[in-house]
Order: sequence, then structure tokens, then C-alpha cells
Amino acid sequence: MQQLLSITQHSTSIELNRFVEAVKDNGFFPVKHIHEMPVCTQDVYCFMYLGYKMVAFGMIRGWDTGWEDKVLGIIVHPDCRGKGYGKLMMQTLHTIASIRRLKRVRLHVSEDNLNAIGLYISMGYCISGDRNGRNEMIMYKEIE
Repeated sequence: MQQLLSITQHSTSIELNRFVEAVKDNGFFPVKHIHEMPVCTQDVYCFMYLGYKMVAFGMIRGWDTGWEDKVLGIIVHPDCRGKGYGKLMMQTLHTIASIRRLKRVRLHVSEDNLNAIGLYISMGYCISGDRNGRNEMIMYKEIE
């Protein structure tokens, strides 16, 4: 039986809590961002489901706080990594960024997260010389 892959901006609290529990010890993505989502926001929060299971979470933040550079972040459920869900979530967020007429997006990535760094470079991100003081690199992508 084939399962439907969908991306939405809504999630049930039960499924959200299951997802957060599964990714809480990832060491790369601060899961507090998932729980701190405001109800009404200009920032973008997306949930990817395979059938009824949440497989990825993505966001673009910065409108609500007035940041000049908007920050993109994703996390994929540990059981679902390496299947292309992260790339698909990134493509979705890039499309949203383009629709919103962003010139570029920024992300932070741990120097130890080599799989993510490889994905980001393959998607056109460039490593900035800047660091944010937490063993993280800052990367940028120009939005077309």
C-alpha cells in the first residue's frame, strides 16, 4: 500500500509531541523551536507527513523578530533520514522564500553534521566565514 506524502502548516499536538520525543537528543536542531511556535505568525512552520507519521519539520523564521536575514531550519525524524525528506522540505521552504520575495536565507549547521553540510552545499548554500560561537557554521543561499 502506497502512503501519501504531504506538507502542511498544521499539526496535531499528539503527533508533534511524538516527533519532538524522537528528535530531542539530535544535538543539532534546537527542538525548543518546535514547541515555541506562535499561533499567529508571519514566520513559516511546515510539517511533513508520510501517511499519518510526521517525518520532518521545517521553518523560516525572522519576519516576526524583524531579522534582516531570515533563518531556515529543518529536522528529519531519525527513522526517516537518508530518504530525501530533508531535501524535499528544503525545496518547499525555498519555494516559500521565493514567493515571499526573499533575496537569501541563512542557516546554522553544526561543524559535526557532515551529512547536512553536504546536502546544503548540493542545494546551493555557501559557507560564510562567520561562526556563531556554538561550534556552528553559518551558510547562505541566494534565492532565485
